[in-house]
Amino acid sequence: MLDWIDCDVLIIGGGIAGCFAAIEASLMTEGVVLVSKFPLSRAGATTVAEKYIQAPFSHEKPGDSPEIYFKDTVLGGYYLSDQDLVEVMARDACDRILDMERYGVAFEKKGDKFYQMEGPGLSYPRALAPKGAGHGIMLGLRREVEKHDNISLFEDTIVTRILRKRSRVGAIGTNLINGKFVVFNASSTVIATGGYERIIRTTDAPPDCTGDGIALAYDMGAEIIDMEFMLYYPTDIIYPKYLYGLEVPSEFLATDYVGGKLLNSKGEEFLPKGLPLRDVASLDYFYAEINSERASPHGGVYLDVTKSPYS
Repeated sequence: MLDWIDCDVLIIGGGIAGCFAAIEASLMTEGVVLVSKFPLSRAGATTVAEKYIQAPFSHEKPGDSPEIYFKDTVLGGYYLSDQDLVEVMARDACDRILDMERYGVAFEKKGDKFYQMEGPGLSYPRALAPKGAGHGIMLGLRREVEKHDNISLFEDTIVTRILRKRSRVGAIGTNLINGKFVVFNASSTVIATGGYERIIRTTDAPPDCTGDGIALAYDMGAEIIDMEFMLYYPTDIIYPKYLYGLEVPSEFLATDYVGGKLLNSKGEEFLPKGLPLRDVASLDYFYAEINSERASPHGGVYLDVTKSPYS
């Protein structure tokens, strides 16, 4: 059994990037198809993202700017970042937040100003708090996608191969519900899928982050770079076993969030005041404790929330 779908633009990936791409494409052409491996807003990395997204509005403290955001990002990335991409991110961040607000995504506010928090590596309070975190963002994007009659949504469909013939670039996939093959005959195709974090045993990423889109692009001859760089939360549960791999957001350690403490087996705190960047926390602090006699019996450290002001 085979379904044949003709369209102008095919978007592969149902996260924040795919939804934005579909919405923008729908303003320029009639036939847009958005393919999501799982139900939109119920899976993917965006859906499980924490309650922070950065934009230099300077609502909490005057003085922030796209230029400072750019500098913080480049310094935090040890000058390894693609600075052209960082520049675009820093320059357009505020506009994209306002887009999401128009789409119905709600953010924590103080009056008509965004509530912005401090965070590791930030020169100014820059982190906004979307209500419902990443899931709240995806619900708003889904509602906006559904408003556009020229966007056809294919959920529970996994794309397995990109197809190219002369000026047409489409794809073939499988509907995971009914088992049918689906051919998407498109004028152009955008791959907007997530990462490949599930190659690591203990990760905060959801099960569907398996690098499908990267493999699709590689099969088409794309040059794949920076695969060695992967950032994820260093605070996953390793014991008890039935909770193995469950993420504890590192923001639980922030005094204005939960105020938890990380302790080694001697009951000593080992993180400095103020949360360091995740890679610094992982290498300079977690790794040092875990690979010493101060590790817990199960090869980790302890999270203590008994003295949290919110407990």
